[in-house]
Amino acid sequence: MSKPKSRLFQFVDAVSHTKDASFLDDPTWEKEYVPFVVNRAFSYHADSLLAANVMNERPHLQKNLAVYFYLNTLRPRKRYSSWHKNSVSDDARVVAEYYGCSLRHAASLVSLHSSDQLMTMRTRIYKGGMSSR
Repeated sequence: MSKPKSRLFQFVDAVSHTKDASFLDDPTWEKEYVPFVVNRAFSYHADSLLAANVMNERPHLQKNLAVYFYLNTLRPRKRYSSWHKNSVSDDARVVAEYYGCSLRHAASLVSLHSSDQLMTMRTRIYKGGMSSR
């Protein structure tokens, strides 16, 4: 049994590119519409950033009002972008495991250690087994 595909990004495409509001006729569209994700998708583009900020400031609005706002505010354009993902260095992972702290805190601690200290930490936390060292 396969999971049905989410229509979430179809909302973004319908509102920003095709300007097609026919999905509003479907009575189940509000269950699949997540305002936070739609606002995040629009916040990656310079021409729709302010509109996304306005919608973030008004989370109490009904979902159909947010859709009409985007339909009438944004100019038709394809808006596709990759989503920002946090990247953590290997050094930060080593420091986090060595001290038993979070990755965020470990990232701030990496600059306080020399490369020799980081190598010592790596050898102390090495658990054996096959690796690509």
